[in-house]
Parts: sequence; C-alpha cells; structure tokens
Amino acid sequence: MSEAATIVADAARQENVTRILDCAERLFRHYGYGKTNVADIARELGMSPANIYRFFASKVEIHQAVCGRMLGASYKMAYEISRLPISAEERQDETLQLLGTG
Repeated sequence: MSEAATIVADAARQENVTRILDCAERLFRHYGYGKTNVADIARELGMSPANIYRFFASKVEIHQAVCGRMLGASYKMAYEISRLPISAEERQDETLQLLGTG
C-alpha cells in the first residue's frame, strides 16, 4: 500500500473509531453501561456487530476508550485552568464549575 493510501486508510479508521465512541458514550449515558451492548451500538450506526469488533475487541475495550477520551479532555481542561494567571482558589472554583460540581 502506498503512503498516501495508508494515510487515507488511517483517517477512515480513525473516523470509524470516533463514530463508535461517540455513539457508545451517548448510549452508555442514556441506557447505562449494563444495558448497552455492542449490537445496540452497531444498530445505531447502521453497522454489523462484526464491523464494531474490527475496531474494538469487546464492550469493555470500548468503555475503556470512552473513559480514556473523557479523562484526556478533563486533563486538558485542568491543565489550561492551571495556566491561568489567577489564584489557586480561583483555579479550583473554575475547575469545579467546568465539572458541574461548583
């Protein structure tokens, strides 16, 4: 496979992974982790469960990827807040507001 074809394939793969994770997160939030299965995610995306398994080995792996993505976003927000020229107390308040607990 040429380098250009590899880049296109990687982009398509990443797009599918993102779609799967977006859908899984939405279903986990709506129905709960326990009541959502891979077939539900596939059905919502118009894919077969086998296609989902091309990208993730299990529902647990999907869940771990969703959690990792959420933790990464939280880390990024916390880092950006830590760089603000405000007091530690104000940074804490800002963080709690973003998390919806302040």
